[in-house]
Amino acid sequence: MKDILYNGPRLVIKTDGIKIRKRNLKLSYPEIGSITIKKARLTRGWLGLILLGVILDIVLVYLLYLFVANVYDLSDLHRGHFHYSRRSSGIVLGILLVLPIVISFRISRYFSRPLMLIIKWDRSEFRIKFSELKISVAELKSYLEGKVGIEVVTRNAKMNK
Repeated sequence: MKDILYNGPRLVIKTDGIKIRKRNLKLSYPEIGSITIKKARLTRGWLGLILLGVILDIVLVYLLYLFVANVYDLSDLHRGHFHYSRRSSGIVLGILLVLPIVISFRISRYFSRPLMLIIKWDRSEFRIKFSELKISVAELKSYLEGKVGIEVVTRNAKMNK
């Protein structure tokens, strides 16, 4: 059996315990209450900020549309002071149509919930993204079998150990 399963900048998983480098804390396996692997949750605050961002983006796109529409109207009044090609209106309209799609794509990544490794002990907990560990869930679960209770919460089912 390996002596060290994982050695990273924030966490070290050894045979005798887990060392949390961020807090300069070494926990032996009997001290750890539980280790859980589950998808992160979105808090109401983050959802509110995302909704506010969507509303502000819609307002900005509308203001940009009003500005562009007024510039083209002014160019007709001045006759010759403002030159633009016939394709520019199509490009602007294309940008205005594509911009909400790009914004919604960028926002959708905030709704993706990564797997989190949650270590709980004595009314304290430590969370780290599981993707930062560069190990598989099965490998971690087999390594910690018998040492500490580990719970893996997936999308539809729970696997308890």
